[in-house]
Amino acid sequence: MAEAVFETGHNHTVVVVPVGGGLRAALALLDEEPVQHQDDAGDVEHAAHDPESGTGQCLVAGEDVIDGDRAVRAVLSGDGDAVISSLAEQTEYIRSGKLRPLAMVETESFDFPGVGKIPAVGEKFPDVVKMPARTWLGFGVPADTPRETLDKIDAAFAKAMKDSTLRETLEKANQTIIGAYGDDSMKILSSMERAVSWALFDLGAAKISPDTLGIQRP
Repeated sequence: MAEAVFETGHNHTVVVVPVGGGLRAALALLDEEPVQHQDDAGDVEHAAHDPESGTGQCLVAGEDVIDGDRAVRAVLSGDGDAVISSLAEQTEYIRSGKLRPLAMVETESFDFPGVGKIPAVGEKFPDVVKMPARTWLGFGVPADTPRETLDKIDAAFAKAMKDSTLRETLEKANQTIIGAYGDDSMKILSSMERAVSWALFDLGAAKISPDTLGIQRP
């Protein structure tokens, strides 16, 4: 358990497909109902409706769901149709014309410099606002960290967040700068924990009720 969490930035989550392909599965991920196709109906339906096929994952035919950079590379190599992952992982592929962004898995659209507006799924499904989870970049420290040490880390983090090089790096990766720590970051984390924990439980992906762990329903 972390005593304190430090969030540098918000890493946007995006649905992307390889340029020239992958459109059918991606549309299935964004649709309310599974789409049926002769060759990949089973895979598409699984990717669209399995609650465990979440952010940063894609389904490779004949294999389990894979995540992270492996998912992006699987789509680029033709082993997957679409992937939902962080914009930071996709940015250079999008800029080079290898990946095409279809939608933000968020409530608001995003203006990608040099590419244009990426629409948000929240524009079609307003209930997305009920899931305040997001991909974020940061770190936590152990619960037994002394207060005097935490104070030093707080000061160093606040100073680092003002550094122009760090801010330029975050902006280049299309991250929204947050710079939250202390009570502010814990409030953000607690909100995400409640939303995700209960959503997974209600979907049947989690077997233990969050309230038994002291996590209140949002």
